[in-house]
Amino acid sequence: QLASKIASLAEAIVMVVDFPLAPEGNYSVIMDSVLEGLRWLAGAKLGDLNCRSAKYHNAPLFVGGDSAGGGTALSLVLKL
Repeated sequence: QLASKIASLAEAIVMVVDFPLAPEGNYSVIMDSVLEGLRWLAGAKLGDLNCRSAKYHNAPLFVGGDSAGGGTALSLVLKL
């Protein structure tokens, strides 16, 4: 619900990365998952995003999250 609300209010494409939670996913597994998602999004074409509007072409990327996802987002940005 949060991602949908952000997308609507920001008029942006929002991607939610499904990463493994502890204890199945340790820090390195989680970071690999979200980094792979960010790399995919950065290289995606509009058709890959099921998006018809060219206004998103070359738009800036933002990283965020809530709860454990917030800490994961911060760790990802610091890793970049």
